[in-house]
Amino acid sequence: MKPILFNNTNQRRSFPLTDFNYQSIDLDDCGARCAGFPSYSFHNISRDYLRNESPRVFGIESIIYGLFAVATMPALIDTAGAVFHLLRVIA
Repeated sequence: MKPILFNNTNQRRSFPLTDFNYQSIDLDDCGARCAGFPSYSFHNISRDYLRNESPRVFGIESIIYGLFAVATMPALIDTAGAVFHLLRVIA
């Protein structure tokens, strides 16, 4: 139940007057079972994920990881060359 707003234009207040006789509702009867969804155990959810969704997601993630690895190769090769040059100068 929302508070009732009173519009009092004769007073010089900037905020409207409100009736704060608020009564909360009782949530004891509400719950997740009200929706009628079947309850799944964690084992059933993980088995369903590993059977249907996991291979597709794993393939996509492997391709993206491979692209990142190929994209970082030039930087790693350049860094290794700089470290060898530094070691040659120091020794």
